[in-house]
Amino acid sequence: MRIKSVTAEIPRGGLWVPPGGVRTGTEGSTIFTTGVGACIELAIHDPRSKIGHMAHIFSTRGSQQAAFSQLETVLELHGTDPSQLSGWMTGGSSEACLSRETGLRAEATERLTALGLHPDINLSVEWNDDESMLLAASLECATGTHAVAARPIIRSA
Repeated sequence: MRIKSVTAEIPRGGLWVPPGGVRTGTEGSTIFTTGVGACIELAIHDPRSKIGHMAHIFSTRGSQQAAFSQLETVLELHGTDPSQLSGWMTGGSSEACLSRETGLRAEATERLTALGLHPDINLSVEWNDDESMLLAASLECATGTHAVAARPIIRSA
């Protein structure tokens, strides 16, 4: 699926997720990350508790394992019911991410499925293609509104 949204505001006073990081926000806060590019951005929202989680995952297995370990711990601490979650996964245009069977995209999808998030049920997956680059993403914790900003990749002739 291609990234379609091209507008996302960087929120003032939001909780910034640094590259390789994971952040959790509560009702009234907005979590955001920038400079996603070839990395994977993962956002999870619990509408019952109005808690949001975002990870900015480098396109390496070590980064992905660390991010999922942190997310699993946070979800467990908050007593989150996986069937109530909504999730979004975007980005992932690097070579390490691209293989559907063995790449980090496939591994991320498997880890999310193990957490109870399933593509086409409560997980939206929008991978970068070779025509766009993900610049930023945000998650509004109270409403679960997820937005991304992408730009076309301009190639020289």
